Amino acid sequence: MLGDRIKKARRAANISQVELAEKIGVTQQAIQSLESNKTQNPRKLKEIAKALSVSLSWLQSEDDLDDGIAEFKKTTPDPLSGLTPLQRELILKMNSLSEKQQLELLKTAEEQAEKNEEFLADYLKRNRVA
Repeated sequence: MLGDRIKKARRAANISQVELAEKIGVTQQAIQSLESNKTQNPRKLKEIAKALSVSLSWLQSEDDLDDGIAEFKKTTPDPLSGLTPLQRELILKMNSLSEKQQLELLKTAEEQAEKNEEFLADYLKRNRVA
């Protein structure tokens, strides 16, 4: 069923119901309703397919549920691959924050990076290292 496919694709994409809802402009409850097969004809099916990187035809298909997901997993790299464990943890924690909180945290990080650059420039100047 459609809801099962959406849930499987969302999990394969490693995103939460909240993240999917934000990407397509609906509530988390709407995604939950879709995944539990309570909603049969969602208005945003194209957006869901795009957000989950699956084809619209796969979402609507009655074929074996695993068809398409195996290919999706092969062609879609893990967006967190290549990061250190600390970087992964930071990103995962960021995802649990509201957009406003994320922006505030980003601003704080940018301010700290600027202070670090200023400190380093001052240190190099004082110690005549260039």
